[in-house]
Amino acid sequence: MQSWILLLSCLLFICIPDVLARRGGGGGGHGGSDDDGGGDDSSTDDRCATHDGTVWKWDLIPDNAQNHSRGESEPGSFFKGEASLNFTITAGELCGGNSKGPIQMLGYAWIGPQPEYPVGPTNSIIIGFKAWESDMSIDEIDESYAYIQEENDNYCPRQPDLFRIITTYGWLDTDHSAKTLIPRAADFMNLSVTEGDGDQATVFFNAIMPDTLDHKPDYKGLFLMPPQGICHSGLQYKFSLPDRLEMTGSFTNTTLDLTLLGSGNTTAKTSGYETYKITAEFNVTFSGVFDGDNSTEQLNLGQPGGPLVDWEPNSGSHVAPLGWIMSLVYIVTLILFVSR
Repeated sequence: MQSWILLLSCLLFICIPDVLARRGGGGGGHGGSDDDGGGDDSSTDDRCATHDGTVWKWDLIPDNAQNHSRGESEPGSFFKGEASLNFTITAGELCGGNSKGPIQMLGYAWIGPQPEYPVGPTNSIIIGFKAWESDMSIDEIDESYAYIQEENDNYCPRQPDLFRIITTYGWLDTDHSAKTLIPRAADFMNLSVTEGDGDQATVFFNAIMPDTLDHKPDYKGLFLMPPQGICHSGLQYKFSLPDRLEMTGSFTNTTLDLTLLGSGNTTAKTSGYETYKITAEFNVTFSGVFDGDNSTEQLNLGQPGGPLVDWEPNSGSHVAPLGWIMSLVYIVTLILFVSR
């Protein structure tokens, strides 16, 4: 009996840290690293933990689609691949007429189901996508995701993302009278999916940002950020919300290809509080493959009598469901209690 207890205990303490590390820690779920920092930088400050060597992927899943209460791993499928960014500065005090690109990037994406609650979104699926500058190969994608510490900056290192977008977003409203938080969700882009001609295993999609948004999303302050100093040394421009955005592409059970076209304007301030404005048009492309190691579900397209886009458990996943971990905790606890 004691040998079984020892074995289960070892499995428990080996598995839990690995699962929590894959999810970004055990305390905050997807809260994780924040682009805008969060206080004085310190090597011993847990708030500045950067999870180097692992792509931070949880900001691709909107709050309304996350499994907060079921104790399970996240739904949907992750994809990894190569990306590129081209943009043209069409107006600006320091960057007028400058074309830049292609900027080589690596990217990560998530395709997941649209939850029934909270009501509001009408898209049937959700697509999240992010990319960061890198000349490394896709096999080195985790190593390429290196957090950036700005010079003379006392804030936490920021994520390296140059581009991040989600077609649906979720947030929490506060009901002060009831002293509770109310989940909300809305589509950021109107997304349609169609079946490929003569091929049920391919789905095409098209998403367009509407002219008017009822609620502006907060992607932690990031939509598109050209590399620092691309226009003028020392200035960093951050496009937090585009003026125009369209995304097209297709996916199969194992591949995802997408293109994003858009435009926007933003400002940057110097240390002397001088303000500079630029307007830019951009083009982002991505070609990715299914990341089975980090997905607990895989796409299962075109099944007779089923929905156009559906999922099934991924038997090749290396991510242990949290529900299984909690069951193991219960078993070990029960054995310890009975053996006393």
